[in-house]
Amino acid sequence: MTVWAVHIHFVSAQDKTADQGVYTSAQAARGAGVFEAHCVSCHRETGGAPVLAGARFTKAFADATLLSVFTTIQTTMPRNAPGTLSEMEYVDVVAHLLRLNGFGDGM
Repeated sequence: MTVWAVHIHFVSAQDKTADQGVYTSAQAARGAGVFEAHCVSCHRETGGAPVLAGARFTKAFADATLLSVFTTIQTTMPRNAPGTLSEMEYVDVVAHLLRLNGFGDGM
């Protein structure tokens, strides 16, 4: 049931832009934990993969929808096991990345 609720939040946010608050602070907090456990070993200054905060993130996803950001992450990450996290974990990681890049919560 929790996954369904998160999915509803994600779907209802589709009509909003990222700067209008499309995630909850709880999602971003959970996403930070998932990111720490599954992503940070590569996505840090010395990790070999791009850091997902700042200008590089903004440039990479400037014209992307949140759904395409989600789909890209879900189908390619973690690099050694793409698609192995739950849908909720991927949604939470997107929320964490939005927070990391200065987009506020609002749902």
